[in-house]
Amino acid sequence: MQPAGPAKFVDVSRMLTVSDAVLQGKILRGGMGTGMPEFGSLYTEDQMWALVGYIRGFVFHK
Repeated sequence: MQPAGPAKFVDVSRMLTVSDAVLQGKILRGGMGTGMPEFGSLYTEDQMWALVGYIRGFVFHK
């Protein structure tokens, strides 16, 4: 089975159905099956949620 590939953060229909908790989990544990590594140990809790907010902003900056 092929990995799903990187997330398309500018895909409005996808991003509107994904919760902030799911995005945080992907950053924390990696994108299982996509090749995305885990980054949880690199960020504080505040930095993690700031990154989620930053990613959310991609939808509106096509």
